[in-house]
Amino acid sequence: FMGVYGFQNEETGIPGFLGFLLVTVSNCIALGECWLQNGKPTGVAVVLGPLVGITMLLGFILLGIGSWQAKKLPRWTAVLWVLGGALIVPGFVVQPILVVIGGVIQGAGVVGAGIKLWLGKY
Repeated sequence: FMGVYGFQNEETGIPGFLGFLLVTVSNCIALGECWLQNGKPTGVAVVLGPLVGITMLLGFILLGIGSWQAKKLPRWTAVLWVLGGALIVPGFVVQPILVVIGGVIQGAGVVGAGIKLWLGKY
């Protein structure tokens, strides 16, 4: 996400910056949650789980909005980030298969953005 944001940071504006910040925070919280729970959701890890979902969903929505505005990546990548996040977060509560489906959708968007950066056709 650092590469994606760095590639388009000037064009994404405030939504892109806030989205990048929230996605980064979400990843850090997720690492802390995994480390703290040690296989069992207990203590502070129970609080961190929903916090990961909230920051991830808001982060991908804002990063998607910023990327859409920037017009440097394929627009479908931003759409997939938002759709995937919209399935992942409620999937933890409603139906676990939504987490998998949302992850695949969101991952496809991330891969698409990465390929665009890797090919270097700006």
